[in-house]
Amino acid sequence: MCCESDNYDNSESGIVPVFNCAVNKPILNIEDFSTLRRLLRVTSFVFRFIYNARNSNNRRSGPITSSETSKALIYFIKMSQENSFSSEINNIKLNKSVNKNSKLCNFNVMIDDDNILRIKSRLTNSSLDVYEKHPIILSNDYFASLIVYDYHEQVLHNGVNETLIQGGFWERLVRSVRNCLKCVLGKTSLMYEELNTVLIEVEAVINSRPLTYVYNDVNEPDPLTPSHFTVGSRLATLPSPKLNANSINVELTKKWKYRQLLLDHFWKRFFKEYLLELRSVMFTKQSKNIPNLKIDDVVLIREDNVKRYNWKLGRIKKLFPGRDGKVRSCEIQLSKGVIKRPVEKLYNLEVKNNG
Repeated sequence: MCCESDNYDNSESGIVPVFNCAVNKPILNIEDFSTLRRLLRVTSFVFRFIYNARNSNNRRSGPITSSETSKALIYFIKMSQENSFSSEINNIKLNKSVNKNSKLCNFNVMIDDDNILRIKSRLTNSSLDVYEKHPIILSNDYFASLIVYDYHEQVLHNGVNETLIQGGFWERLVRSVRNCLKCVLGKTSLMYEELNTVLIEVEAVINSRPLTYVYNDVNEPDPLTPSHFTVGSRLATLPSPKLNANSINVELTKKWKYRQLLLDHFWKRFFKEYLLELRSVMFTKQSKNIPNLKIDDVVLIREDNVKRYNWKLGRIKKLFPGRDGKVRSCEIQLSKGVIKRPVEKLYNLEVKNNG
């Protein structure tokens, strides 16, 4: 091999391996792999082999872990950057400016603690994930194409632009769920059974969100949700017991109400963040000259104080443009009547129905 691996992770500290490469070639020929997952899996086994050869008393075995896969991914990111931006990386390390003829001259770039080249944005002090605050820079090489193709597979072959948008949306959705759980459950005191129940209902909340609509008539069956693809139908909330002030088991009643309070808090937070993510995707996809909302589109309607699992949907019957020609409000057909709402309260579903 062309790389020395003396600094490979010899502990469980999670430190990314650093390879001293004599030449800018990876330990494997990337072009021998047609998928990112296979490349990372094989590389993880190579790294494990190196580790076990040097640590015979603490050998690793079993399935490849996510930590090992992440280290393999970081390794190839750094290798790709070193091959494409070696001059820029050296200048930054020496506290020099990037050359004016560099592709990165118009960007504010930085190197993080893992020696990965990133864009330094104005979102530094935000609560966003580091991957959103400081995106990783990659060149248009074979490794980058494997990443795009991997996301392309995940979003069911929707095209490159759609792949990048949808991939980013799903990553932000995961972050939203994580943040909501952290805020709601961070300082709670729950028994195992209570926590398990809360997490199951949280799962139901997330998997009950409408993905797309298969009919133009909102009186027809419910829209497709993630749960339709896992259990075959839309999930429903657990039945609520009938409680009264003279309940014998006061402590049990108190715990049940507390669990309901946690779920309501999660619902409100997730509902708000989810709508923001939908709006973000909607504006990303929107063309300057084509209105995003059209007649017969089925949209999600934002209403205050919506009960859990109640995703209010309607079909656009009429558009009302302003003086500037842009759509400002819409007439919406519901299952029980017609309402008029401003576009600020209307959201396209995750998957547009092109049928």
